[in-house]
Amino acid sequence: MKKLFLLLMTTCFLSVSALAERVVTGQVVYEADGEPLIGATVLPVGGGNGAATDYDGNFTITLPDGVTSITVSYVGMTSKTVEATDNMIIKLRWVLSIPFFISCIRQQN
Repeated sequence: MKKLFLLLMTTCFLSVSALAERVVTGQVVYEADGEPLIGATVLPVGGGNGAATDYDGNFTITLPDGVTSITVSYVGMTSKTVEATDNMIIKLRWVLSIPFFISCIRQQN
């Protein structure tokens, strides 16, 4: 009887723990050509552990209960906060646009 009780309690505990978190997967790419961004940072908005993208720009992140969005950032690119869905593709763009870059060069000359 004790074993059955312990088994039921363990099952209930694991079920509640699994409901409190969800796993989201996706890919981060460069907006202009769709190339994967290696090492982009993916963080849950409101707490939890972040992740970095792999060689193909893919990530897997576990979101705590109540967290519905993630922020993705990459050096030199505009950060983006999006709603977290499974198998998502996030497209990032450069911070500096070409016209802005040209105007900076002209000011230096």
